[in-house]
Amino acid sequence: MIELPQDADLKPLTWHGARWADGRRTANMACSHGHVAGLYDHDIAGDGTVTPSIVCPVEGCDFHDFVRLVGWVG
Repeated sequence: MIELPQDADLKPLTWHGARWADGRRTANMACSHGHVAGLYDHDIAGDGTVTPSIVCPVEGCDFHDFVRLVGWVG
């Protein structure tokens, strides 16, 4: 499992918070290659652990890992 710090600019291996239209919290993250992935189909636990694992949505990208969003307040 890798730990991702929060970053509003979404540099590789960072995340920032997002919200659904109904106000529920979620997040976006950038894989190790800088591709952005929305975590809308994932659960984020109170400690920031994301399930299931993250697979980059960009075709040809090999990023696939379990992550924890450091600083997530659930």
